[in-house]
Amino acid sequence: GKRVFQSLFFIVFFTLIDMIPLLLTLLTLSFTEGTDPDVSLDQIGLVKRWGYPVEKYDVITQDGYILDLIRIPRGKNNNRNISRPAILLVHGLLASGSQWLLNRPDQSGGYILADEGLDVWIANVRGTTYGRRHRNLNPNKDTDFWKYSLDEMARYDLPAIIDKALMISGQDKLYYIGDSQGTLLSFLLLSDRPRYNNKIKSLFLFSPIATGHYIRGIIQLVISGYSAFWPVTEVYRILMGSQEVLNRNQLIIDAATVLCSLPTKEGCYDVLYLFAGPPDFKHLNTSRMEMYVSNFPAGTSTRNLLHWGQISSRESIARFDYDNPIENTIHYGKPHPPIYNYTEIEVPMYFYWSRNDWLTTPFDIRKDLIPKLRKGLIKGTFEIPEYNHLDFAIATNTAEKLYNPVLSIIREDMKKNP
Repeated sequence: GKRVFQSLFFIVFFTLIDMIPLLLTLLTLSFTEGTDPDVSLDQIGLVKRWGYPVEKYDVITQDGYILDLIRIPRGKNNNRNISRPAILLVHGLLASGSQWLLNRPDQSGGYILADEGLDVWIANVRGTTYGRRHRNLNPNKDTDFWKYSLDEMARYDLPAIIDKALMISGQDKLYYIGDSQGTLLSFLLLSDRPRYNNKIKSLFLFSPIATGHYIRGIIQLVISGYSAFWPVTEVYRILMGSQEVLNRNQLIIDAATVLCSLPTKEGCYDVLYLFAGPPDFKHLNTSRMEMYVSNFPAGTSTRNLLHWGQISSRESIARFDYDNPIENTIHYGKPHPPIYNYTEIEVPMYFYWSRNDWLTTPFDIRKDLIPKLRKGLIKGTFEIPEYNHLDFAIATNTAEKLYNPVLSIIREDMKKNP
């Protein structure tokens, strides 16, 4: 009886996730009126729209996924063909590389860093809008395409992306900026493949993820429900398989556009508040809301969300648990998934965090992240107290709060290590 109840909970949970956009759209579709022309542009189109040079490369991972890697090789008004330090930008969960390009050039990390003399590389991991290709699998037909979690993104996506950027730029190392999931992926990569410590100069971590055990808001309720009906991963594995979830689609865009276009915009703010923490109203460009919701969410797999749930509910950073000792043994050689060893990480890092961030709380960082790292690796911490979790991606004052401090550190590093 308990297993049947768990199965029903799991089916209902993921069915509701996929139905939310449809229900919102049915309520508001008649009022939808798109106004922002940038909504129709892909990442290449966005960069070109502001007059920046841009290149796109296909990154083929060891397990066959084909990812878009975007390069802004120099600033808008700088045509000198000189060697520039490479920097890789890695997006958060349910986002894509577009998160670095959504505001004006003086407010978006991709353009700011290029204008300041860096060779900017923008990553897109598997399963997102710009990571839906594979040598053999069709994401619309083959469920095997969606059988991935944080493990595969860290083990296969990041190494292939880093190697491609270094090969084309002709450099030995690069700087790394990660946001949310992008921070966790860097930890997992350097733990799993320590040789990549020699390919990254510094980690700049926006909203650094520990385990998410102490998150707040509506996601806390989701994790609590997940824990209450444990183990749901085995039910999922048997009954549903891995599938796409929360992808970019017109239903979400239409519904969110209406919600954020109402005169009071209170509904739009309430959604942000429930998921990410109180918005920083002074630095939230509500006229770009249609642009934001057309790029968030950008898709992932249900297995990846399950992996996040395991890490958060168990307060342990381990590989994906198949909830079956036999299957775990097949994959890992032992009945339980191994824990990632953060003592393998050697790259100096800088934290950018906020007490207003409900998804990466200060207590989570202090309790579940810092003690796992080697002493002395954290070279600096920067608090932006007014930011919620999304502000690290879409606030209009990121140049002042995030990128200027990052650039100051890079310039000092370049003086010491030309």
